[in-house]
This record gives sequence, C-alpha cells and structure tokens, in this order.
Amino acid sequence: MKYIGIAASAGYAIQKVYKIDTISFEIKQVPIKSVALELQKLEKALKKARKDLTYLITKTKQLLGTSQSQIFEAHLQILDDIEIKNMTISRLNTEQICVESIYQDVTNHFARILETMDNPYMRERSADILDVQKRVLTYLLNKKPKDTYLIKDEVILVANDLTPSEMITLDKNFVKGIATNIGGKTSHSTIMARSLEIPAVVGLSNILDTVKDGDTLIVDGIDGIVIPNPSIPEIDEYKQKKDLLENKNVSLQVFKNAPSITKDNHEFLISANISSISELNHAVDNGAEGIGLFRTEFLFMERDTAPSEEEQFNIYKQVLKTFPNQNVLIRTIDFGGDKNVKYLHFPEEKNPFLGYRSLRYCLQDKKLFIIQLRALLRTTIYGKLCILFPMIATLEELRLAKKILSEVEFDLVSKGVTVKPYQIGMMVEIPAVAVLADKFAKEVDFFSIGTNDLIQYMFSADRMNPNVAYLYQPYHPALHRLIKNVIEAAHIEHKWVGLCGEIASDPYASLLVVGLGIDELSMTSSSILEIKKNLSKSSYNDLTILANSIIQDEETNIGVLEKLQNYFETSISDSL
Repeated sequence: MKYIGIAASAGYAIQKVYKIDTISFEIKQVPIKSVALELQKLEKALKKARKDLTYLITKTKQLLGTSQSQIFEAHLQILDDIEIKNMTISRLNTEQICVESIYQDVTNHFARILETMDNPYMRERSADILDVQKRVLTYLLNKKPKDTYLIKDEVILVANDLTPSEMITLDKNFVKGIATNIGGKTSHSTIMARSLEIPAVVGLSNILDTVKDGDTLIVDGIDGIVIPNPSIPEIDEYKQKKDLLENKNVSLQVFKNAPSITKDNHEFLISANISSISELNHAVDNGAEGIGLFRTEFLFMERDTAPSEEEQFNIYKQVLKTFPNQNVLIRTIDFGGDKNVKYLHFPEEKNPFLGYRSLRYCLQDKKLFIIQLRALLRTTIYGKLCILFPMIATLEELRLAKKILSEVEFDLVSKGVTVKPYQIGMMVEIPAVAVLADKFAKEVDFFSIGTNDLIQYMFSADRMNPNVAYLYQPYHPALHRLIKNVIEAAHIEHKWVGLCGEIASDPYASLLVVGLGIDELSMTSSSILEIKKNLSKSSYNDLTILANSIIQDEETNIGVLEKLQNYFETSISDSL
C-alpha cells in the first residue's frame, strides 16, 4: 500500500524504520526489597544520561559552536544537582518504594517550584528539569531513548514532526530518509532536510501509527510517496531509481565552477541559503556564488541565552571569509511565528505569524538588535556584507531600522572601529511592500523576495497548516505579477533583486522568475547545480517572452504550471 504526502526533499531512501514518538511513563509506587539495589539502578541511569548529554554537548559544539551547547550543559548540571539526588535518596530510605516513582515525584516537585517564580528565566528552567527527568526515567524503566543524535544505524526517521533542533543534530550518514505526519514544503524542518540532502515526505497524516520500528520503508522524496513493507519488485524498482539519480548528480558536477548564464549569454547569480555555519562547506561544494540568505535566528534558538556580540561576530566573519568576493546576505533575527526563542517570552497571540515578530520585535526591544548590528558591521573588513531586514511592512519601519543601524555605525566608528562600505536591503514578503516597491526601492540597495511568506500572505493561508496546503501556489499569475512589479521598480532605481524563497529551486518556477528579470536566485545548496544546468540550456529571450505571456494571459496556478512544463519538456529536456 502506498501513502501519498508532500514531496519535501528530493531523493529516494530504502531502509528500516526508526520511530520518534512520545515515550509514555506509567509509573506505580511498587514496594522494594533493597534500597541498595534501587540506588544502583539510579546510578546506572544517571551514568547513561550523563553519557548522552556529554555526547550531545560535543556534537552540538562541532555543528553549531560552543554557545548552542549551553542548554545541554544546563541539563548536565540539573542531572548532577545535589538537592535532587539527596532528596531522592532520603525518600527512598524512608518510603521504600521504587526509585523511578520517587525520582519522578522529586523532579516534579522542583519543576513546580520554578514554575511559580516571578523570574521568567527561572520559570523556563522548569521545562529543562522535565527534559532531564524524561531522559533518566527512560533508562530507569529500561526503555530505548529516541534522541535523533544517538542514531548509529542507517534508518528512515518516522515522526509526527521534527523540530529544527532535532534536524540540526541529524547525521546524514545514518539518517537516510524522513517521513512525518505533518509539515509542508516550506516548514523549517523541511528546509533543513533539503539542506542536509535527506529525502523526505511530509504531511502523511498517520504514518507514525501505520509503521513500527524495524519495518522496511521506501521514501520517494520526488513524487511524495511512502511505501511501508514494500514488495521485492518495488524495492528493485526504487533501487534502480536511486542509482539513476546518483549517476545524474555525479554528471551535474561539471556545472560546479561554471558561471550562471543562459545559452544566449544572460548572466545572473545562484547563491545558497544557510541556517548555520555547518552548511558553508556544502554551499561551496555545490558551486554557490555567494550567500543569498543566512537565517541568523537559528543561532538564537535551542539555548538559554542570546549569543554574545563576540560570538556572533566570529560566526558572521567565518561566512564572509568563506565567500570574500561574493555578496553575503545576512538577515537580521527573524523569530516569532513558528520560530520560538524561549528566553525572549513572546506574548501569547491568536495569530503569531501576523503578530509581534521579526523586525517588529527588534524595533521595540532594541538591545538584542543593536548587539547583532554591531557584530555585523565589524565584519565588513572581511568581505561584501549585505544586511537584510526582514518582515518590513511600512516605510516608517524601514527608516527606523536604518536609523538604528546608522547610530550603531556612528558609535563604532567614533570608537576607532573600521566599518567598510556595505549594502542595506530588505525582504519583500508582505504584499503591501510589493505594491509600493517603487517607494521602497529609493531607500535600499537591494531587495530579496521571500516567496514562502509572500505566498502565505497573498492567499491568506498559513503555510504550516496542511488543511490549506493547496493554497501554496508558487506558479499563480497574481504572485508573479507582484514579483515583476518589484523587479521593475528596483531596476528603475538601478538596484538589484534576489529571490530566496523555495520557488528559486523549483525547476519550473525558477524559469519564470528569471524570465521576469530576477538578478539572483538563492536556494538550498543541493538544488544549485540542477537549476544552473536547466537555465544554461534556456534562452533568456524565450523566457522573457514566456514570462510576460504568463502574467498577462494565465489565470490559475495550474495553467501557469502546464505552460512552464511544456516549455521545459520541449526546450530544455531535449537538450539535456
């Protein structure tokens, strides 16, 4: 039986299932025969948990830097907390019941104390205690831990969903595929799966309940198909598909050092989207011509405190030094919505995607914003920095952000810090900005069109909601009329325009936006060579005629897609 979901990350995988589901603890107060045996069981569980956390600290430092490991170092401190341990031992001697019941009750007690404190930071530590509790109870009850970073066999992960922190610690040498109940093409875990080149199908509704650990699973991340316990002919079919895809990827290497240019010599750029410095080598290996989007908010997530100015400076410096002669677009922190930062305590909102988030937060709570801007400006001596402001809705917001940036620069220079020329840009992801692009173009050096959010706001459809996934319409003529308006407004002012949404790596939509006159496409590194190849076989003159015809004549997403597919099949496929 086949399950149809959303093709989220291209590729094929055939492996055993490794489920990531919630471990349930049904703990009863069972009388014990020996306190010594229970203490021995506790020490073994603590030792195993300590080994896990020590490994996770090392792994996180390697992938994300020292600061990101702080949350797990805090967990290690909780694990070794003398008060928790002494109270557990005392009650074990007094009550003579199983250690798992006492440990659960003791840690719940300390978690409740923290929950009642006035200090928001201390209240957050309650969740950390419960995380440690879960880890220790898992070992006390002889259950197998389900941490993704502990996987040491080749598997396909099956889960309800995967968080960015779970994704960032995956080892692609072992995790060969992903299948989840929920998710969409533009969810952050999906984007990270593409960055890691792990085939993924999401939005499968009930795949977690359908399969069990050890089942064989086929994940088809190209057509969005998942096949539990496939037949031998199905396995053979997908092994052949996998071999053909691998051979194709090898053949794409000839485009790695080739310029991005159409067959009639129209030049543009193809850059990489990244979320951490661990993705830099991947960008270089795939021939990226710069960084078109560095999502800095991921540096702030899954930790107890914000990264310092010095820590940020060292990370941004490394990105610029990797691409010293190319544009590096670093987006200022864009949290809120589905990207929560627990130590910032965003207010509860009915619709956080339309609420107090991103630049709106930074313009109110300037301290964090200023620290990031200082770190960014200090890196201008290492390359071609392009500072990118997200979630701009009005000219007043843009001007205020620029004013703060100017004040930070003045302060640095007055203290003897060298700040070399840099570019100021803004995301175009709110329809009001796209409509008024001619006014905004006078205020910035460049635009970066974020189509993931632009599509969401155009069609009033939450891109994380599977019930309205059909309204993610990347070919709709209304969208591309807006994109054309933005490009023309920028070019009149002699400014350049990039596009960093997921449609940049779409084999059909990328043809359309190049035909509309985009100057740069920025995408997941794994997509760069394929898109560069397709566009090298295309005529810019033909794409321009096609694009203008589409935005004038077509009325639906499907109509545009069919026209693009026809062009691809008749003008590109024959020449590949």
